[in-house]
Order: sequence, then structure tokens, then C-alpha cells
Amino acid sequence: MIAEVSVAGPYLNLRLDFSFYSELFALPRLSNYPLTGTGKRLVVDYIGTNVGKALHIGHMCTPNIGQVFVNLFRKM
Repeated sequence: MIAEVSVAGPYLNLRLDFSFYSELFALPRLSNYPLTGTGKRLVVDYIGTNVGKALHIGHMCTPNIGQVFVNLFRKM
């Protein structure tokens, strides 16, 4: 799962094992998800930033999580 761990000052850096995750997402149960296939549409609704507030790093969480789901469903 984790290939390498290193410490850089107050930060803990984790390098993930690519082979573990490539096998995890190549499982048949994920590729046979009932919403995948030609002619099927899946809508992922996730919020963007609030233009009425100052932009900060916390505004990146939800759009990034939503984009991860979009990328995963496209791959499947």
C-alpha cells in the first residue's frame, strides 16, 4: 500500500505503491459497475467555491473529491 515514508521537517511524506492501487482498481467488480457502458450517463454533482468569500485551501477539497469520482467513472 505504501512504498516509502519520509520525514521533511514537520511533514510526513508517503509514496504510494502503484502496483497495489492498479490491482485494486482493476478488480472485476469495479469494472462491472451497473452504470458503466456505452450510452449510459452518470451525473456527479459537486459544489464549487463561494464567490462571496475569500478563497482559501479549504475550497479545494470538494471540487477535488468530485473530480476524483469523475476520473474513476471515466476509467471504469
